[in-house]
Amino acid sequence: MDQAERIAVLRTGHPLLGEDEDALEAMAFSADDSLLAVGGRDRTVRLWDMRLREEIALLEGCEDDVSKISFSPDGRLLVASDESGTARLWDLADLPASGPGRHR
Repeated sequence: MDQAERIAVLRTGHPLLGEDEDALEAMAFSADDSLLAVGGRDRTVRLWDMRLREEIALLEGCEDDVSKISFSPDGRLLVASDESGTARLWDLADLPASGPGRHR
């Protein structure tokens, strides 16, 4: 069990992530603990709704393995940096409300 899995279990009492957990390198919770962002070797950031316990967005655009993730204090922005030194910023309010890559 990796760090993200342990923390998800501690916060919810149940495992959250599935078989891809070995590829995780970075994670962050939003300030209100409603969202969990995880990133890793697949160069993506997956956004989880902790209340629904489901993945709500797949964020792409990192050039290398994701190494750090952070939410803004208000939870509106998410930044991920990768091993190449590049940072990618997402405004979570701009994500689609439904469908693939959705955010609620």
